Amino acid sequence: MERWDVTVIGAGVEGSAVARELSRYDLAVCVLEKELDVACGNSGRNTGMLHAGFTYFVPSSGILDPMEYTIALAENACQNGVKFFFDRKVTAIERDEEADAYRISAETAQGTETFSTKWVVNCAGMYASQISEMLGYPNYPVRGFKGEYFVLDKKAGAFLKIPVYPALKRFYDMTLEEQKAAIEADPNYGEIVCRCETVTRAEILRAIHNPLGVHTVTGIKNRTRATMGRCQGGYCETRITEMIEQELGVDPVDVRFSKEGSWMFTGAVRKDPTATNANADGEDVTER
Repeated sequence: MERWDVTVIGAGVEGSAVARELSRYDLAVCVLEKELDVACGNSGRNTGMLHAGFTYFVPSSGILDPMEYTIALAENACQNGVKFFFDRKVTAIERDEEADAYRISAETAQGTETFSTKWVVNCAGMYASQISEMLGYPNYPVRGFKGEYFVLDKKAGAFLKIPVYPALKRFYDMTLEEQKAAIEADPNYGEIVCRCETVTRAEILRAIHNPLGVHTVTGIKNRTRATMGRCQGGYCETRITEMIEQELGVDPVDVRFSKEGSWMFTGAVRKDPTATNANADGEDVTER
């Protein structure tokens, strides 16, 4: 069992920021996250408004992409040596006085995994009270509130007379000259995979090969905006799934939408007479 200096629980914006800061030092740092990607909780469900606290619309206010910000923090931490463990739901924390360490038990799809660490940083968001209790500090207050969002078509912006939270884009924001230069440097920029949001094959490929090793369909969406348009993935979702299969050598029945168990396909997914496990009708009969 590997020994860690610091274990951060939770890969939201705070956990990713803490991990990035700790990566500046000569420490063995890991992050445990119960989901399959960063920012799957409150960090990915907010307005993206950066404000002064007392009022929203002042010169120091701004708008950022909370998903992109959290992903950037986590990927930079990863590149600096921090190890991210996804699909690890912390279920118990015990103090090992003899080893001067904490022993953390985490559930995974394959069973229970144990981590030994000198320090624990609780960045579990809405689950912080549960982690706090495991550490011996019960009754940690957590107060939530509910809000509502209306998602509007981009064309609606011309008719709004109050500030709204615009969604940031990438290739779509380039000038025509910049787009031409990008295509000349990498022809994959010349293929549009998501028509609604003008997301290119090059952007999808870069997202698939992200440093954190995340390859869920939602993970690709959060890194590129693909599937966020009017058709909600009706056109591009199957193409993204196929790219994940081809680029990573993943079996179709192992591709997940977002969470553990959210399989994109189950059972026979297509007829292929050349498939190793095909029946007489050419159906892939591979079972999970």
